[in-house]
Amino acid sequence: MYALQFVAPVISPADGEVRHMGVHPSWFQDVEGPVPPARTGLAGTVIAAAISVMRITVAPDPVDQVITFALMVQGAANALGTVASSGGAGPVEDFGTFEGLAIAVAANDSLRIRATFPTWITTNPTDLYITGTLWIRDTAEQAAIDLIQANLDAHIADAVAAHAASAISNAPAGTIAATTVQAAVDEIASEYGTADATLQTLIDAIETEIGEPFPTSRLDALETLMGAGTLDPNISIAEAFLRLRSAGVLKPVAGEFSPLLG
Repeated sequence: MYALQFVAPVISPADGEVRHMGVHPSWFQDVEGPVPPARTGLAGTVIAAAISVMRITVAPDPVDQVITFALMVQGAANALGTVASSGGAGPVEDFGTFEGLAIAVAANDSLRIRATFPTWITTNPTDLYITGTLWIRDTAEQAAIDLIQANLDAHIADAVAAHAASAISNAPAGTIAATTVQAAVDEIASEYGTADATLQTLIDAIETEIGEPFPTSRLDALETLMGAGTLDPNISIAEAFLRLRSAGVLKPVAGEFSPLLG
C-alpha cells in the first residue's frame, strides 16, 4: 500500500466554483489540465481518502457550508464525498474521511482532486487551505489479501476437516484426563472397551453359575452400575451377585436366576 499527497494554495473560492488540486502548492485551478497531477507508482485500487479544509480567519457564514470532492483519474471523475466547512469564527479545520472506496488505477495514471464549492450564504471565505491524501492498495498486495481471504473462507466452510481433533483443546473432567479432543476420544474408547469387556465377563460368569441366559430386561441396569463404578471387575462373582441384588438388578422372581436366588 502507498499514499499520495495533494496540496493547494490558500484561496478565496467564488460561489459554485470548481477547482482542481494536484501535487504543487501553487496550483489550484478551475481547469484541470494545467494542474501538476500526482502519479500512481503501481496499478491498484484507491481504498480511502482524507481531506482537510482549514479556514484561518474569516467566517464565511454562520452555518456549515458543504464542499464536494471527487477524484479525477485520467480526467474521469470518481465521487469521494463532502466536507462541511464550519461556520462561525476561525481559525477552524474540518476533515472528511472517505473509506470503502474501490477506484481502480493503472500504473502512471494522473490523479487530481476536484473541489466543488457551494453558493456561500453570506460571505465568501478568503483564506481556505485544502490538503488531501489517497491510500492505494497495489495489485500484488490485493492478490495476497484475496488469497488469504479465500483460504479463510474455505477453512470456515469446511465442516469436516477444518481442524484435526488433536489440534482442539479439551478441558479434563471426571475420569477423562486428556487435554485434546482426539486424546479424549481415544481415552473414552479405551475405557469403554475395558468396561464393555468387564461387563461381558460378568454376564458370562453369571450365566455359567445359574445355567440360564442373563435376562435382557436387566442389562441396562447392569450397564449403569458398571459405568458408575459400582461394580469392581476384580470382586468375586458372589460379591457381584450381592451388590446386584442390593441394587435391585437381580430379584428372586420365579424363573429368573432360580438356581441361585430360588
